[in-house]
Amino acid sequence: MAASPIFATTPKAGSAAVSATADTGWTAPSNTVTIVTGGSSGSKVEEIIFQGIGVTLAGIVNVFLYDGTNYSLIDQVKFLGVSGSTTASAERFVRQYSNLLVPNGYSLRVTSMVASQLVRVTAFYADF
Repeated sequence: MAASPIFATTPKAGSAAVSATADTGWTAPSNTVTIVTGGSSGSKVEEIIFQGIGVTLAGIVNVFLYDGTNYSLIDQVKFLGVSGSTTASAERFVRQYSNLLVPNGYSLRVTSMVASQLVRVTAFYADF
């Protein structure tokens, strides 16, 4: 046990557009993109934004914690399908987390269950 508490102190942001290839895998997805890689002492994710980029399709965006071998589904965001344009905003969802930790050697990855989903996922986190 540490003699003094440690706090996440180095703010970071990680972002990626979900893969254009549909991925319906619940335990071994094959078309993920990485948005966070755990720091040398781990990282704490505070918030993830799921932002439609134009036309979104009805479907699910999955968030996985990956340990280098196994995927663990930790969250899902449902998109209803919206045609973003110059007069209508695209869908946007914000998830805040109080205890989402990404240990060293792990990563946070996302994938879409429908093909051609135009969604950018951005995580705000800090390293310990």
